[in-house]
Amino acid sequence: MPGQPAPSRPRDGGVSARDGGSGDGARPVTDAGAMSTPAMPSPGDQDAAGQSERDAGQRMRDAGRPQNTGGSAPPSRRDAAVFEEDASTAQEDAAQSNCMPGMYAGAFIGSVELAGLSLISVTGIARTMLTVDDSGQHLRMEEGLVEGADQSGNSFAVELTGSINCLTNQVEEGRLENGVFRLGSTATDLSFNGTVQGDYFEEPYSLVGTWTVEALDIASLLTGGGTWSISPND
Repeated sequence: MPGQPAPSRPRDGGVSARDGGSGDGARPVTDAGAMSTPAMPSPGDQDAAGQSERDAGQRMRDAGRPQNTGGSAPPSRRDAAVFEEDASTAQEDAAQSNCMPGMYAGAFIGSVELAGLSLISVTGIARTMLTVDDSGQHLRMEEGLVEGADQSGNSFAVELTGSINCLTNQVEEGRLENGVFRLGSTATDLSFNGTVQGDYFEEPYSLVGTWTVEALDIASLLTGGGTWSISPND
């Protein structure tokens, strides 16, 4: 209409209603930090978090397991079964053995030769207790002893050791040990050792074999040999 003044433009720096102004002419200031998108974790941070979760899970699984407080673990049922089977086998071997334990005694005869002396005859008695070993397949010679004298009355004594294999019926590691041959006329003791061999028989129970001896002092030149046999002595 004529006579009305024209609308004035907003001053520089002002904000019109279309620009979202508040009407006071001031433009709102934007906070860049508040409007930014949250930062994504790096691959390294993701790996560390995953490892932490796995460690926590492992600790929970470990907590549910029985703890070892030291010492030997109790035997398993399988171990007990194996032990019982071994014991049963040993008993069966003993039952099937051809050997009979007990006190055995018998003759020990032969001859020896001394330095400066002719061959002389010796006779004696061999004794030993035969006991079954843990395997049930051997008889051990325990408290074995041979005592005797030669034709002139010179005495001797020697320990008898070894075992009998009840599967082969053979003497194993048979030995004569710590032997002493005493010459009465000179009161001289000659030390000797030796070996024994033998076969075990079931009908009747007996052990028959041979023996050899030699002096520990080579200067005495004591040597000898003969036979021996023992059977149950009730």
